[in-house]
Amino acid sequence: MNDVNGIFLEDGEIFIPYDIIAIPLGDAITVARKHLVADPTLKDRTNLPVDQIAKLLTICLEAAYFSYGGQFYVHVQKHGCAMGSPLVTHCGQSVYGRI
Repeated sequence: MNDVNGIFLEDGEIFIPYDIIAIPLGDAITVARKHLVADPTLKDRTNLPVDQIAKLLTICLEAAYFSYGGQFYVHVQKHGCAMGSPLVTHCGQSVYGRI
């Protein structure tokens, strides 16, 4: 909200927020894989192949894990990437940045 504080609309203007509702999981993985393959320093930073990194990213984006009352729960997202994952912001920027 701080980004819009102090902004006033003139008569006839409307404010349209561009919230991302869902990031398609397949698109997020495809874009991440493309960036990983193009990264010349990846082999200097990890021994994991791109396929394994993509699989780990898929696991992180498919579900959200949380605890409540001493119990652990998993929420599997049916459409798009898991809500609440800190990775979603980066994936959203990458996916929608290519449009």
